[in-house]
Amino acid sequence: GIQFKTVVRIYLYVGGFLFAVTAIACICGIVPDFINYKDDHIRHAFGSVYTTVFAAHIFYYVLAFRYLNKDDFKWFYYLIFIGLAAFIYKFCIAETSTICILGFTALIFIYDLVNRYTGEGIKKIFNGLADLGGLVAMPVMCAFSLFATINYQNHPKLQELNLLVGSRLGLGLNAINNYGIKLFGSNFEMTGGDTWGTGQTYNFVDNSFMYVLVRYGSI
Repeated sequence: GIQFKTVVRIYLYVGGFLFAVTAIACICGIVPDFINYKDDHIRHAFGSVYTTVFAAHIFYYVLAFRYLNKDDFKWFYYLIFIGLAAFIYKFCIAETSTICILGFTALIFIYDLVNRYTGEGIKKIFNGLADLGGLVAMPVMCAFSLFATINYQNHPKLQELNLLVGSRLGLGLNAINNYGIKLFGSNFEMTGGDTWGTGQTYNFVDNSFMYVLVRYGSI
């Protein structure tokens, strides 16, 4: 009987508070900072288990904040979102979360612009298209992820996309090549950044579409 909005509010306030306390404790040296390097740039985790985990948490809090404040969303909130994206890009080099925050900010900016400053006819058409986009977004992105993962080595633009999203297309292709796409999936162990320096090979399928397809199969 608990409303979904209440759940989101608890997640944002309680989770966000604990997240902020952890990050501040890390900055103050109370808890360790998991640091790694990318192209000679330092990447901080600010108390999280990995840099991209820290960045992903910020993206989720951005989503929750927007959901709770969508009916009274102030213009300076967009600047805060952009600032958060810049922060995690500078200190975490987390490209995917940065792209997600900036893309989401652009979408809600357009949505708010149309719904606040256009006529009812345009609003109706736009909101209808937005609802349709919400329905088709997941299957379209799933199909694109599969196509891009399998074919990225043959397309320069997809190779650039692979670099932009932290080699996630390459990691997905490695999983397909190593385990295949089976009817009922394959049981395999993923190894992430916590194995660096241990001699183990990094093998973490960050693309959820590819992970579900390889791990659980096509059925």
